Amino acid sequence: MSQGKTYTSGQFAKMANVSIRTIRYYDKQALLKPSKVGQNGYRFYTDSDFAKLQKILSLKYLGFSLDEIRSITINDGSSGYMPASLQESLQLQLMLVRKKMEHLKRIEQTLTETAGLMKASQAVDWNEILHLIHITSMEKTLVEQYKNAANISIRIALHRRYSQNPVSWFQWLYSLMEPLKGKNVLELGCGNGELWFANREKLPRDGKFCLSDISEGMIEDAQAK
Repeated sequence: MSQGKTYTSGQFAKMANVSIRTIRYYDKQALLKPSKVGQNGYRFYTDSDFAKLQKILSLKYLGFSLDEIRSITINDGSSGYMPASLQESLQLQLMLVRKKMEHLKRIEQTLTETAGLMKASQAVDWNEILHLIHITSMEKTLVEQYKNAANISIRIALHRRYSQNPVSWFQWLYSLMEPLKGKNVLELGCGNGELWFANREKLPRDGKFCLSDISEGMIEDAQAK
């Protein structure tokens, strides 16, 4: 596909394998506006719009609401076709897909173990069944957790990209703290741990840091850092 090429709504929908109704709906919801509207009212889309559509469909599949997708994608492509932004978008989607796969793997393992126990003992272990129900019902909760983690990562990335301040927010915040040498530090609501990651070279070796958050998804991101 050529970056400068444009497509009508019909061509765009056909190439993306979605209905024109879907494209019009996303336009109406301010999720995917056409790059150009002709004098005759025809709407035209570009190659960069395919990247936007792919992200919208991926986030929708992962359980994000249209309002949440709008807030995540509002700054996408604001200055034309941006390979760096597309790369960030793909990395975000890849992270969310992997987390969902991890959760499905846990469900598979629990199902296998429960079925194996029932076959061996010919009896129902109701504790195992309750555990299985708990693991399965965590799907919505996990989507919420990883959604929050993803939103924080997006906001941090946007701030980092567009901020004119030579000192980052987290570096400035750390500079306001009292000396942490020899201290035990507990952070409530650590998010993805960016405060400590951004200042990792300044952290005292004899300090102890405990990070906590209500979101398991954010804690996993902090652990990964």
